[in-house]
Amino acid sequence: MIKMLSIGNSFSQDALFYFKGLADDAGIEVEVWHMCIGGCSLERHYNNMMADLPEYSFSINGEVRPAATLSEVIETEQFDIVTIQQVSHMSGLYSTYHPYVDALAEYIRKHQPNAKLFWHKTWAYEKDSSHSGFAPYSKSQEIMYKAICKVVEKVNDEMKFDGIIPSGDVIQTLRSRPEFNYPQEPSLCRDGFHMHLLYGRYAVAATWFETLLGGNILESKFNSFDERVGELGETALHRIEVIKQTVHELCSK
Repeated sequence: MIKMLSIGNSFSQDALFYFKGLADDAGIEVEVWHMCIGGCSLERHYNNMMADLPEYSFSINGEVRPAATLSEVIETEQFDIVTIQQVSHMSGLYSTYHPYVDALAEYIRKHQPNAKLFWHKTWAYEKDSSHSGFAPYSKSQEIMYKAICKVVEKVNDEMKFDGIIPSGDVIQTLRSRPEFNYPQEPSLCRDGFHMHLLYGRYAVAATWFETLLGGNILESKFNSFDERVGELGETALHRIEVIKQTVHELCSK
């Protein structure tokens, strides 16, 4: 069994929504621990670590557990994979990373010497997003995406992560496909920054599935989607196939 811990925010919630289902469908046994605070930055994770604050919404395989501190989980359990990330609006701002990512990575590596530490590369906002954090990027999706790419590459050179989960690359590539040419076609975001309940969440979960578990999304028969998206028609199923092809092209290189 693979035991995984994700330390994140609402963007890791999006990523994990279909992740366990994809793993189960593929016959891959994985236990997903998630420590989450909405809108949580590296700086806040660092402050929580230093003060040992029980501020995390905590779940195991989606089952909610009592609020926990980082030490209660990281210093007492052993994981195969740990993922961390920056809050979305700061993901392309290099000045927001240090010294927080250094201390957090050092802490994780000290107590999880056998775990692979992955960085979750998040996505740029939708073109017309009203998120206040879009302003530093001149409210440009392209500028934000390029900034994220540049910063993640630089931080990875410094930190030597065991891997990068390329969610932001997958989402940006999908946006160039005719099936997701917003605003003529559906946005991959549901509110300008969080993932669409079907397409966005599935795309990011599939990215995690291939990157972290070595799965082949092209072989996946998973279809237990959020009931809020309703029954999938021919067009929706075609879009899912486009997502699968795109994820596999980017993640199997």
